[in-house]
Amino acid sequence: MTVYDGRNQKSPTRQRYDGLAALVIEVGNEVAKSMEQIRAEVAGRIDTNEGALTPVMNELTDKRVLYEERGKYFTLAIPENPYL
Repeated sequence: MTVYDGRNQKSPTRQRYDGLAALVIEVGNEVAKSMEQIRAEVAGRIDTNEGALTPVMNELTDKRVLYEERGKYFTLAIPENPYL
C-alpha cells in the first residue's frame, strides 16, 4: 500500500507500507477501532507475533497515518479509486 501525503504542499511525501503496516491501515479505514479490535482482525488475516503490532501502531501514529483518540484508531489516509 502506498500512502501519498500532500498535507504539506511544498513537500509532499510518498511512503510504501507492506505486510502488517498495510493491513493495519486497511483495517482502520472504515471505522475507528480499539487496539484489541485491530489485533483480532489482523490475527485472522496475517501470521504475526503478539509483540509486532504495538511498534507498527506507534510508527503509523507518529507519522500521522493513523489517528488515535480515546483508545480508538482510524486511518487518516483516504483510499484512491483508480477507476473513477
